[in-house]
Amino acid sequence: MKLVGVIFVVLQLDLLLSNYCGAAAAKHFGSGGCIANERRALLELKASLVLDDTHLLSTWDSKSDCCSWKGVVCSNQTGHIEMLNLNSRQFGHFRGKINASLMELRHL
Repeated sequence: MKLVGVIFVVLQLDLLLSNYCGAAAAKHFGSGGCIANERRALLELKASLVLDDTHLLSTWDSKSDCCSWKGVVCSNQTGHIEMLNLNSRQFGHFRGKINASLMELRHL
């Protein structure tokens, strides 16, 4: 009987923590679902690159959810950007400087 009580308490604690973490993460989301400072960091990176082809990174704009941008993968749970896939086959070669704004992407 004690084991059942312990399992119940653990499940309740897990539910409580998942609700709290979800609410805390939701406070940091920008418009459209991704986190505002991470969207800003990617837009600063894009601005620092020399893009000869205007179609490169064309999905990266301030009006859309950065989690839906080509080459960007976000966590379904937190909304943080977890991966950037900017390979040359998909995007071509980039020129320019790597912007320090990438330091904002702490969950890569």
